[in-house]
Amino acid sequence: MYAYNRMVSCVTGDICREVIEDPALDNMWAAARLDKGYQSVAMTVKQNKGKEVYKTLSKAANKEYVGLGIERMSVIEKGNSMVLLMDQTRIVVPETMRKRGMDREHLAHPGINKMLRSIRAKYFWPGIEADVKRMVVACEPCQLHMRSQARDLLLMDHFSGMVM
Repeated sequence: MYAYNRMVSCVTGDICREVIEDPALDNMWAAARLDKGYQSVAMTVKQNKGKEVYKTLSKAANKEYVGLGIERMSVIEKGNSMVLLMDQTRIVVPETMRKRGMDREHLAHPGINKMLRSIRAKYFWPGIEADVKRMVVACEPCQLHMRSQARDLLLMDHFSGMVM
């Protein structure tokens, strides 16, 4: 996953070069190469079969990716591996790398909304929102320090002025 926290941009095609050349993403390339469902989607996107696109996908890949913008995906290649990009600005993360990416983004315990904004700026995967929510809800420090936690209110007796 990215070792630095910034939004990537493909306006000048930089993301493609960055994703190919960044040694911090070597694990991403390896995970993408080993994920058969991911490679099935990448091959389908690469071949751009139009309406036939969904017929060639495995049932698992079809269930995971169809309806989530597969038509907005593109492929970049490095050696014998392909990585998917969503809208040419975000890496489509293989399943085995998703937890690692969330762990990295969760180091500062930012809460659901900030973590989602940060991850969505760089990455995409089916179910990203549910995965982030599940992680934050399961995080004890996040639950203890969450701003929306109800605070004990001091109740005053209007007649005596004493705290109850």
